[in-house]
Amino acid sequence: MNNAHSTISLTRRRAAFAYTEVSGWEKAPWKDLALKSIPGLPIDIRTQGLCVTLATLMKGDFHENIIADLMGRWVLDASPRNPISRQENNEKRMSPGHALLKACVTGNRYDYMAAQLEAYAISEQVKLFANALYGK
Repeated sequence: MNNAHSTISLTRRRAAFAYTEVSGWEKAPWKDLALKSIPGLPIDIRTQGLCVTLATLMKGDFHENIIADLMGRWVLDASPRNPISRQENNEKRMSPGHALLKACVTGNRYDYMAAQLEAYAISEQVKLFANALYGK
């Protein structure tokens, strides 16, 4: 597979994942709260780093936990790049956001940077679809 084709494929898979996640918020009682948290998410990841952003989301309200879990599901489970992996079998019982935070804290710097790049990319897609679907 050539590099251009794999990039397009990754972009499409990331977009499909983000669309499915965000469109599923249609009737969620916490949707409006989550939509208020989305616009600043890519900036938070770039300026504070993935670990601080995840920790901040996880200490927040339910809707912020949903966003952390979305990033965890993409980075740990759905991304074809698989930039960072779960460290232990018992992490499968953790929320995806918590498992991603643990993997980032305990993993090496290169894996952390790759995970942060994927988290940033998915946050941009989530922001795009949240705006497109709900105008927020």
